[in-house]
Amino acid sequence: MHISTAVTAKAAVASTTELGDGFGKGLRDPVCFELTIDSCCRASKWHHATNLFRDMCRFQLKPDIMCVTAIIESMVSTGNLAGALAFYREAGQLEGESSTVGTRLFPGRTANGWDLHGLSGELARMAVRMVLLDTTIASEFSSSNSSLQSDGSLHFIVGLGQHSKTGESTLGPSVLQMLEQELGLQAHLRVQNEGLLRLPKHEVRNFATEQTWAAKNLRLKETPKSLHACHALWFWHSTRST
Repeated sequence: MHISTAVTAKAAVASTTELGDGFGKGLRDPVCFELTIDSCCRASKWHHATNLFRDMCRFQLKPDIMCVTAIIESMVSTGNLAGALAFYREAGQLEGESSTVGTRLFPGRTANGWDLHGLSGELARMAVRMVLLDTTIASEFSSSNSSLQSDGSLHFIVGLGQHSKTGESTLGPSVLQMLEQELGLQAHLRVQNEGLLRLPKHEVRNFATEQTWAAKNLRLKETPKSLHACHALWFWHSTRST
């Protein structure tokens, strides 16, 4: 961590906090908040950043997508995957309920799968984690589970990258790497449609089995490497359920 960044973040938080709830609307500058949030995240002070984000929503300043992404990236980089998922849900719910967040955060559900178009790499990975967790928490792996396709698989629409700077897909490789290296799951791009990522039914079941194992062993100090993310996600779920 650079000392200058940490000092800037500390000073920014102090100056913003001192304004309190009573400061005038003219001083509620979204750019000031956004720059402060960015400084906090660079200094790994995501707990301050989340408080400032909530203040922005309370003042209806509509935090932009960069604020949400910066906070999530800061949490993930410090190993707080459970907190990142919780914040992602919170931000998405604020977006849906009161339109305080000025962009789409959650993936859209279509007949072909979960559409990740328009999401950054970090938000797309977080969306996939959320969908996986919600799907496997559901009691039945059948066509009645709205997250799944009729064959019990999960589909994620990642696109072909035609609108990216390089003309190549960036979401597909990013999500694939996360599924394989973080969660130990084998997904693949469909031969008929390379813009669609498919996670087979048996891999979804494997994830559910590992989650159950992690849920029963939340206090273990050591877990198999492939279960670390499952452990974190289930810890989040267990704390939300209590």
